Amino acid sequence: MSLIQVLNLTKTYKISGKKVDVLKDINLTLPESGLVVILGKSGSGKSTLLNIVGGIDNSTSGAVIFSSMKKHSKNSNFEKSFIFQHYHLLENQTALYNIMLPALIRGYDKKFAETQSKELIKLFSLDESVVNKVVRFLSGGEKERIAILRSLITNPRLILADEPTGALDKDNAIKTMNILKNASKKRLVLLVTHNRDLAKQYADRIITLLDGKIIDDQTYKNNKEEVYIDSIQKRRKNHWSINIINHNFKKRIKRNIVSIIGMTISLVFCYLLFGFSTHSNDAINKVSTKHFDYGTGTISKEFRTESDSSITLVKTLRPEENELDDIKTKFPMFEFMANYDAIFNSGELYIGNEVNKEIRNSFIYDFTDKSFDKNLIVSGAINNECSWNDIVVNEKAFNIIQNNDIHYKFSYENKIEQTNSSFIVDYFDVEEKLNIVAVVDELDFLSVPKIYFNYQEIDEIFENKELENLSDKSGKEINWKQYIMEANSYDDITSYSLRCFLVDISKKEKVDELLKYLSNEIKLTNDSLTIKEALASLTLAATVGLDVFLIIALVGSVLILGVFSFSAYNDDKKESSILSCLGAKDSEVVGIFTSESLIVVFLAFLFSTVFSWILQKPINLLLDALLDVPNLIDIPIKSFLGIKGLLPLAVLSISIIVALAFTSIPIFINKKISLKKELTDL
Repeated sequence: MSLIQVLNLTKTYKISGKKVDVLKDINLTLPESGLVVILGKSGSGKSTLLNIVGGIDNSTSGAVIFSSMKKHSKNSNFEKSFIFQHYHLLENQTALYNIMLPALIRGYDKKFAETQSKELIKLFSLDESVVNKVVRFLSGGEKERIAILRSLITNPRLILADEPTGALDKDNAIKTMNILKNASKKRLVLLVTHNRDLAKQYADRIITLLDGKIIDDQTYKNNKEEVYIDSIQKRRKNHWSINIINHNFKKRIKRNIVSIIGMTISLVFCYLLFGFSTHSNDAINKVSTKHFDYGTGTISKEFRTESDSSITLVKTLRPEENELDDIKTKFPMFEFMANYDAIFNSGELYIGNEVNKEIRNSFIYDFTDKSFDKNLIVSGAINNECSWNDIVVNEKAFNIIQNNDIHYKFSYENKIEQTNSSFIVDYFDVEEKLNIVAVVDELDFLSVPKIYFNYQEIDEIFENKELENLSDKSGKEINWKQYIMEANSYDDITSYSLRCFLVDISKKEKVDELLKYLSNEIKLTNDSLTIKEALASLTLAATVGLDVFLIIALVGSVLILGVFSFSAYNDDKKESSILSCLGAKDSEVVGIFTSESLIVVFLAFLFSTVFSWILQKPINLLLDALLDVPNLIDIPIKSFLGIKGLLPLAVLSISIIVALAFTSIPIFINKKISLKKELTDL
């Protein structure tokens, strides 16, 4: 019964642009067992024929049919083994490991493979020091013998030997031929040589090639073919590649450390940016309420018109009472009052005898616990018995005032022109010493020195003070509050707005709700909202800048990882090809090289997770010192979206996917070429 049929086999190469037939229409039938020698001079095509039959090279045309073996494949077939002319051993592994490797790849237990190897070693009486030595330190003859023993370890169905005695002395050459001759009793040994005498001495059959053609095919011994029996029955799973992966990682330790550092830096930035982008808005929203006058502002109506010069003109007016009816109904926690800025802010603040233009006026609805956040008070006390000249200052204002006396003075002149070109003139004169009752700690970012007045007390002053001359002229009593509220919306005295107060500070969230509810025409202006928008814009700009940097860093690190991985594959291309010839699957070979990348990724993931968790505290302290916003970064390592460990798991998964893509795809593509070409290119 035949084992192999070679049908019309042709192999053509292009040499200097010309097609050269290395093999020409070869037809052969090879038996189940026996020592078959392919004889011929150098260049006759004998090694090419051996490689095609062994599945490590492809024919141009024709076919090789295996009648009683598993599907012919260069990666998955364990029923054949090779003895290469150039040994093709793993140079950085021990001789013993090289002998064991085919059995390990096939799935046999390491202990069992080691026992089998030591039994085979007795065939050559190799010294233990040779067996345990790293291959690169062996002589050519020692390597040849190791390669021969390696071919026998799995008790293969077919042994393909290319000049197996080329590097051996006479005694070891005879031992080798005797070993192969004995092995051929239960399997087919296909041997290539140019030594005719050796062939005639041992061969059962000699096939002679010349210029790619069979010129002679003679059978010398017609021994009865013996049935092949696989003496190795039990298989156990083993992790044969770990030894190789471990060695390769250590061999490129400097390169891998650079990769780990690069990936760690990138992933730390990834964590920090994620913690910043997911938490900064919450931090800003929280800290933006750290204003004593949060919930206090002005509400106005804006009209926008386009001019011929493409400039947008904005006209601001005070809203009419009926325009606020819906807002008042939906947001009863807000109070809308007359705006006295046109008069009150025309005054001057004296610190000692000097006018201060740095400190700004602001207002609180009233000095009760409901109207302000009492947690902001760092010294002093506030109660509802305070008069209008009892003030609260922030720390910046207090540092300016210190222990000096402070006075507030203003004199406002109101002139109403009559038809006879005369005027009705009324004055609003105030001069009062101010008493600081409390100091508050506010958000420092973009804040200015401020003094806070009780607006209910201010409102009462304007309501109780009469425009005497206007009242006499009109015949009815008119107070300043009434006068301002009855003024036209476009009059300066209205400040073109109304005062808006959140009466109950415990309902801070209603400020944002009010902002969303307002129409495009009605605008709410508030210092804390302005600072909040500035902080949000700053963090957005920082996020965009960090995003760009992060993308560059990640792409750079992944490219470095990909280049390093593919470079590692090219460094060990010989190792890859040898493993494939020994029966390792493409996925297993690729796995060895991608494992190195995965180790880098996993270590970088561990380091980055720990470092980012550690670094977020000092970075938060730095940002707090710069922006007065605590905890801008909060990395949700423990839990995200209610799922424990989601973020680290996502980071690790994405890193692994990217690493696998950048390392395995190029290798898989490169593995499409024939093993013969890979071995030849080494």
